[in-house]
Amino acid sequence: MRRVSHRFIKGKVFCVALIAAVLGVTQFLGDFGGYIPAGQAKSAHIEQCRLMPVGAAVGIHIQTKGLLVLGTAEVTDAFGNKISPAQKAVSEGDYIIKADGKAVSTAAQMTEIIREKKGGAIALTVNRDGNEVETSVNLVKTKSGDYKTGIWVRDDTQGIGTLSFVDENNCFAALGHGITDVDTGGLVDMSMGGLYPSSVYAIVRGKSGKPGEMVGNIIYGQDKQFGRVSQNTAHGIFGQLLTKKYAYDDKKALPAAGKNEMHIGEAKLMCEINGSVDSYTVKIVGIDYNGGQGSKDFVLQITDERLKEKTGGIVQGMSGSPIIQDGKFVGALTHVFVNDPLKGYGIFIEDMLEYRQIP
Repeated sequence: MRRVSHRFIKGKVFCVALIAAVLGVTQFLGDFGGYIPAGQAKSAHIEQCRLMPVGAAVGIHIQTKGLLVLGTAEVTDAFGNKISPAQKAVSEGDYIIKADGKAVSTAAQMTEIIREKKGGAIALTVNRDGNEVETSVNLVKTKSGDYKTGIWVRDDTQGIGTLSFVDENNCFAALGHGITDVDTGGLVDMSMGGLYPSSVYAIVRGKSGKPGEMVGNIIYGQDKQFGRVSQNTAHGIFGQLLTKKYAYDDKKALPAAGKNEMHIGEAKLMCEINGSVDSYTVKIVGIDYNGGQGSKDFVLQITDERLKEKTGGIVQGMSGSPIIQDGKFVGALTHVFVNDPLKGYGIFIEDMLEYRQIP
């Protein structure tokens, strides 16, 4: 069991451990207008679609596809000279997929290959913007006798987020936006991932200028994983349930609404705060029916006094919380405003469905 906050944090990092946030934060730029484009209709993937809203806090772990390069550093060699061996060899945002001709997916594998190499140059194959690039780094011997590349990498990331929905095939969606790296700013290119039980035991209340957050535990173990994450997209993470935990129940399912069915006015937000999922009143105060802002399709405001009392508004970790209006599943929470924790952005459920790949 590992203690984490709302953030996806500290995967195995070669040289340094760094942090990536789960729930987006944004400066408030003003509400959207409420104009509905003439003739807009439901898209094909919404018609007759029923989804079971969940709203539970879950532990999420993803493995990167190769080693994500966070940056390079100087290395002090055995003679006290400071050298930057990798400065021109790799770039921030690269993924190292091979070292010395061997596939690598963990920092431990990379370390072992360097140890066996015992000096000289190590050949690297990196994925750079979708293209494979061959490069090499001269290993630097330190006073301790170890060899270093001067490359900072991350191989996995984990944190707590909110499960948005499950469909009739027990496929799930969560977060409403992608998992991005806090240093590179890019969407994490993943190879595999899983959902695990979590327990939220503390809420840091939000206030103007400082978003709140959830703090809790992720319970790891092969027998604990209940979902397989297969996609990390700008519109959420998606995958397949592996157990009956959160299995689809048509009695709890709701029709998915097209974006044109959302309107200014009252709605319900489902989220887990004190160990159980509850519904809280919110108000939709602005809508961009044309989309185009990724996971920022509409603006909502917390109106429920119970939620205000418990959390101070929207806190990081609530990303993915289902939003229900007029008995239909209309969207999910994605971002909190830094200067106003009672307001946040959401994504249309129609947009989430458009970007998932059903196995």
